[in-house]
Amino acid sequence: MNKLSSFVFDTIKERRTIRKYKPDAPTKDLIRRIVEVPYFILQDFPIPFELVILEYEAREKAVRIMRQTYSIAKDLAILHNMVPDELKDWYREYMKNFINTLGGAPILFIGLTDTDNIYNWNVSWIIAQAIMIQAKAEGLDTGSITFSSKSVEKELIEGYLRMDNNKWKIAFVLNCGYRDEEPMEKQIKGGIYEIY
Repeated sequence: MNKLSSFVFDTIKERRTIRKYKPDAPTKDLIRRIVEVPYFILQDFPIPFELVILEYEAREKAVRIMRQTYSIAKDLAILHNMVPDELKDWYREYMKNFINTLGGAPILFIGLTDTDNIYNWNVSWIIAQAIMIQAKAEGLDTGSITFSSKSVEKELIEGYLRMDNNKWKIAFVLNCGYRDEEPMEKQIKGGIYEIY
């Protein structure tokens, strides 16, 4: 394995989903390098795609809209079942804090595409993964925010971003910043099967 591939592999292994961030904003130069990544992918996989970057008050307005859905809390409650018993009380408090600010990251990336097309959805998630890996390589951390609410999505796209809700759908929402927590160890599940 050469140095570059070793660096990429180590970056993928070290990346964690972060739910609590420091308020310190990354430099514009760091963010610029991260947001260049999607356009390299789009050269090989051209799809309708827009990346919106929200900071500070703009992020807070988007968070207020996203917090209207209960699906974020529901997803976190499902994860609660996977937490060891000795950490369940801690995790309940952790969930409450996350739901209040959705992590408090200084940067929010929203990727939009025509997600009625499964191919476009898949390419969008390749872009999301690439953004997360590039952010980690730049010394930043990320975490996705997932929700399933057509009314919240419409308010976010049409009401706030002023985009056409009939043309665009939210493919991903990512927090980005410097972490303010030590994440739990990553558990590797699944397996590799060799068939001859």
